[in-house]
Amino acid sequence: MSQELWLALLREHWENARHIKNERIWFTNIYAIVVAASLSIVHTARGDGLVEVALLGFLAVLSGIGLLITLRLKAELEECLRKALGSPGRRASKSTSTRARWEAR
Repeated sequence: MSQELWLALLREHWENARHIKNERIWFTNIYAIVVAASLSIVHTARGDGLVEVALLGFLAVLSGIGLLITLRLKAELEECLRKALGSPGRRASKSTSTRARWEAR
């Protein structure tokens, strides 16, 4: 593989990694704003137990969804960095051995 092609691939993977990091930052900022607003509403709705429980339930569901999104973005980032920093020879031999094991089944 030529060096120019290798550098182009590295640049592409690195830009993808940067995009994934920006997605994580945006998601975290939006999550923080929604949580702060919800807790502010819980604080002002003292005495109304139904509103407090509903908002706390919403925050629990939002936190679960946030955890799943964060794990997915983490996995994408790790894969992207692995592709960007790995050598083409190692990837080819690994995929070849995986393909050989799959065909052997």
